Amino acid sequence: MQVQLVELPAIIQGSSEGKANGTQVISLVRNADAVCLVLNSNNAVKEYEIIVSELKKANILLNQKRPKIIVQHSKFPGISITGRQFLKCSLEDFEGFLKTLGFQHANVILEEPTRLETLSKALDEKLAYKKALLVCMRNDYSQVHELEAKSLQKAIVIDGLENSGKVEELKERLFQALGKIRVFTKRPGRQADFQEPLVLGQGSNIEDAARHLHKDFASGLKFAKVWGSSRFPGQRVQKDYELKDKDVVEFSA
Repeated sequence: MQVQLVELPAIIQGSSEGKANGTQVISLVRNADAVCLVLNSNNAVKEYEIIVSELKKANILLNQKRPKIIVQHSKFPGISITGRQFLKCSLEDFEGFLKTLGFQHANVILEEPTRLETLSKALDEKLAYKKALLVCMRNDYSQVHELEAKSLQKAIVIDGLENSGKVEELKERLFQALGKIRVFTKRPGRQADFQEPLVLGQGSNIEDAARHLHKDFASGLKFAKVWGSSRFPGQRVQKDYELKDKDVVEFSA
């Protein structure tokens, strides 16, 4: 799988207001599938705080997920709420907030603890959510540890490009941040093809993999065998079996 990496100018204080061509830089961040923050570990914490702050001002949130809340207009009167046990504010405030957003009649599905702020994030189409990796150059580990505590993720520390192990870790983490999985295929009685994997989105199942090969192949698929995430090697599975990264699949049509 080929990934295009685009090196951008630094995001500095004031970038969200256009300083140092910040508007153009942040626009590129918004359109990226994932973000890699390369920090000088001697000043990593401050650099990280500035970047997160400037991106937040531009409605870009790092390493957060859009809340699992679905709100749809309804032709029936009133506001129907499924998952009311997740509501962490008064029903009156919740319904009132929805009405200020134009939802006089609605069907609502809550799948996580929900406050008014959570609801606002779920419905705000201007917000962009991006996976971000932290890469620290040099080796001031006191800064690295503080950065990891603040960002709630492990940083990759690279002392130089000759540190091939860290570079390989970076490649793997970048791939994971893109939300993709690699699935290898094999024919009955033959070895798996580990040269050209199918690249699918996380959560893809057997039918998705078959459709990736050819839509007609998916419609005629009977079952498949899986090596990797299955309970035992070569387990026979149905079309809705969810695949994991580096699974090997043998299709039977």
